[in-house]
Amino acid sequence: GPFSSNSVAAADFSGAMMGLIVSASIIASAYGELLEGSELHCVGASAHLVTYAVGDAREDASVSVVPAPARGAECRNKLQLARGMQRSRHICIGANQDETCAAARNASIPLPGGFSCEDCFVGAETELYYALNMTRLRLEKVGIGLRSTLLRSTLRLVDDESRGVCDRKGSLSLLQKPFEWRLKVAGRVLFDLKISMPTELYYDFKASETGHADAGAQLWIDMGTNELQYTRGKGWEHQRDKATVSLKPMVEGDYNSGAHLTLGLRSSLQVEIADQLWFRVNIAPEVPLLLTSVGTSDADLIHTCGVAGLNLDASHEADIHFKLPLRNHSFHKHWGPAVDANYHNESAVSKCVDIHPPKPSLVLV
Repeated sequence: GPFSSNSVAAADFSGAMMGLIVSASIIASAYGELLEGSELHCVGASAHLVTYAVGDAREDASVSVVPAPARGAECRNKLQLARGMQRSRHICIGANQDETCAAARNASIPLPGGFSCEDCFVGAETELYYALNMTRLRLEKVGIGLRSTLLRSTLRLVDDESRGVCDRKGSLSLLQKPFEWRLKVAGRVLFDLKISMPTELYYDFKASETGHADAGAQLWIDMGTNELQYTRGKGWEHQRDKATVSLKPMVEGDYNSGAHLTLGLRSSLQVEIADQLWFRVNIAPEVPLLLTSVGTSDADLIHTCGVAGLNLDASHEADIHFKLPLRNHSFHKHWGPAVDANYHNESAVSKCVDIHPPKPSLVLV
């Protein structure tokens, strides 16, 4: 199948920094001067090469933005990463992720129903792809997408022990400030970019008897490339890599006769270029856990096991909405939503642990 499963998870960056001009020239065009060149731009901590040919009018433009990983050290040095600061080397977005994009910023998130989500986060590292070729009269080509996308997440549900385990469910929307970047060349703003990932976390817990819940999963989803391009006279072209998934269950707690826990995320990785187009990759991983324990809370040893499944739905969608003032015309094309993945496995991986409950204090008088 398109997924491999084995037992084995957005930070705020300073504003985009303009790179060094590698080459630039001015040539004559039918509409006046045409400025051509290429520059290195630091999009967050990620190096991207911008190649452009722009005319006097805003409508005359040929621009491409592609990742330049071989020059990443130049951007990391500007952010002082080379002197010990630990940060992601890519564009990093998500919810409750730290600067590395691989761990939680806040250790505990209260959830409805008396549970807390411990060390929970979702972080996506990615790179930007963009291409545009337009004249005063028509849009020739436009492309948008994400490359080298890696999503990490930890979801660990812990109950308030004083309340005991009972059937509960709830959800929480996780919002974080979008990543924003302005592309400016030759003193001219070409576009404003915004990347965000609104996310909803949800859970459903069912237990046959009281106990103590402490379970969850760590997820790694390597989505690689997902990009779209529209060309006049040719239509849409889509390129994407098959996702690979690693799942590691986290099992603690005392469930007596057993319990079912479902943890999930509904995330939308969104790229928007103002007044031009947007592109979205929607991803919804869900982990159903069957939890069982042998032994009771007053025993010397509790043997707890969890069987984790994996359900993963993914899709993408795009919308182009350009205005061509000289023709008094709006250009509009829509793609999708189109399904990228629909994967379901109720018993992907299992894990068992032995737990030694703390003994009560003995007071001699």
